[in-house]
Amino acid sequence: MSQIRFEHLTPDHIDLLETHTNWWTQIGLSVRTDPLKAERAIRQVYRDAGLAEPIHFIWARDPVEATLALWKRTSHTRPLLGDPAEDLFHQNTLKQQITKTLLAQVQDPLQRQVSANVLQWVRRHLESHLQDRVVRTWLPVWNQVRQELHHSARQETLVRAQTHFWQPIWEQSWQDQRHHWGSWLLETTGGLLWQGVQDQSWIQELEDGWLTLWLQLSEHLYDLAFRAEDVLWLSPYSYLQEVAGLDLEPLNGLLSASQHCGCWWPSHYWVIVCPKPSLLRFDPAGRLHAEGRPAVRFCDSDFEVFAWHGVNIPSRYGQIPSERWSVEWLLQERNAELRRVLLQGIGYGRLVQELKPQILDTWREYQLLRITQEIDIEPIHLLKMICPSTQYIHILRVPPPF
Repeated sequence: MSQIRFEHLTPDHIDLLETHTNWWTQIGLSVRTDPLKAERAIRQVYRDAGLAEPIHFIWARDPVEATLALWKRTSHTRPLLGDPAEDLFHQNTLKQQITKTLLAQVQDPLQRQVSANVLQWVRRHLESHLQDRVVRTWLPVWNQVRQELHHSARQETLVRAQTHFWQPIWEQSWQDQRHHWGSWLLETTGGLLWQGVQDQSWIQELEDGWLTLWLQLSEHLYDLAFRAEDVLWLSPYSYLQEVAGLDLEPLNGLLSASQHCGCWWPSHYWVIVCPKPSLLRFDPAGRLHAEGRPAVRFCDSDFEVFAWHGVNIPSRYGQIPSERWSVEWLLQERNAELRRVLLQGIGYGRLVQELKPQILDTWREYQLLRITQEIDIEPIHLLKMICPSTQYIHILRVPPPF
């Protein structure tokens, strides 16, 4: 049995690991895309996995457009779109197949040359840091993709129903003189007719098909694509390739693709590729955040992500700086998490000034206040203090009194 040559990390190795961590963090948060290098890297991935190179590269402008392109190429939509497609979960299997094949080629040299303890320590170090920066950054992006995909699925259902049901009836009503009253009937009783055709099985299948597909895509978006978060499991191999001299050539295609493009969906015939964002904005803690403007933007795309300290917020809030947020929004917003965001942005000072809270108790320069409106999950109680020397007002939230 070959003796393990790399059994421990020296101080120099640990310093290099920190450099490697920063480098892979930059890759995971990069805003630079090189289409030619990305396609070359993806072709290499296919060759290294023993697969024929894809015939077509389909470049989308953003993750939503990419996901919808994937949507329209699944077998669920083939009867409606007339587009040759592969089954949704077949592509999931293909990604797993590619990953499994490539890792199998590097597993033996890895086990021969690197001890299990070193490998575990390197993985734990890189994953903890990259999880905190890269994965945390991309989570709000995928949340926004799911929301817009849900909206697009419902809109597409209506479009398909119009195309495959109403339009043929309309055309027939004009072609057949015996049904010259068809246009009048559609205009005057279209709503009633629509209710009547809900019982038609094909109409129900149309709606169920699109919405079911959206649910499947939403659930499996992470599984379907190679994406920026893959730096979590790729980075340890890249590091050990440098410090232990491992031959990890089968992974070079994936390593290169992660540097030159965003997420990409593999198929036997085509690849859907999404560029990296053109803009990312963060708060000092490294969370997605922007005041009155998008935190994430893609070039030549309308897709934007608004975020407040790492939390997705709707554009109706994100487009306005927090100092201009209205207290009325707190009373109208039904989502508890968004109410907490609004509360943080508005601040307790403005809350006290505009909502006129109930005074529960007073002692010297202190006042115990209660917000009577239902804003948070539990009642909001505030301690207000006026500094005797500066007259500066301090307001802190306190637990509700017993």
